[in-house]
Amino acid sequence: MIKSKRIRKPRMWEVDFFRGFAIIMVIWDHLMVDFYMFQYTWVDSGVKWLMELGQFGADYLDSYLRLFWRPVFLFIFFFASGLSTAFSKNNLVRGLKLAVVSVAVSLFTYLITEMTGENLFILFGVLHCIAVIILCYALLAYAIDGIVRLSERLAGKEHSKRLSDLTLGIVCLALSFLFIWINNKYNTSLYAQDYQSSYITTDKQWLGLFFNVYSWATADYFPLFPFIS
Repeated sequence: MIKSKRIRKPRMWEVDFFRGFAIIMVIWDHLMVDFYMFQYTWVDSGVKWLMELGQFGADYLDSYLRLFWRPVFLFIFFFASGLSTAFSKNNLVRGLKLAVVSVAVSLFTYLITEMTGENLFILFGVLHCIAVIILCYALLAYAIDGIVRLSERLAGKEHSKRLSDLTLGIVCLALSFLFIWINNKYNTSLYAQDYQSSYITTDKQWLGLFFNVYSWATADYFPLFPFIS
């Protein structure tokens, strides 16, 4: 019996390009943070080129280049990841896989922190943030599709996937405007440069899942806002 070959849809190289570019920039930013963190250890070592690397990382983190370009790189990264949901066959499975990887990253960085004494623990980083957003999108898509199917059945009509997709798009657009408003009203700016203005003041620690709260600020920290919008 001859098995039929599965026809794979061509990938959009533009999405892959921008996502790859953003990933490289994120890696660069984290590398500079590592240089900054180890600069004092490298000063004690007396090795000149290591000391220069540490100073380079410190200068970059305090520069206006990072202040203005980091939010742009983050926007490209999350925007490209968001576009990928439109081409995914099963966003729920995709989100669950990424959630498992995120939990593994948290456990690994926790163990490394305990063994080395360096603060490398990641509580809610970029992978955690993207995983939660994808899962929220997948559940919203299932809910809207179910509501549309039910309304069509009650009206005696056949199911229209186009109507489900259109309804999902309108709801997502409306939520984006709502999320932007919530972020501007309650969260800190991505362009906050000084330490105190980088975090909101609150006694409700669970808000760290949504907004920049100091107690959640581990080695990598990406609350849902503004990235979910």
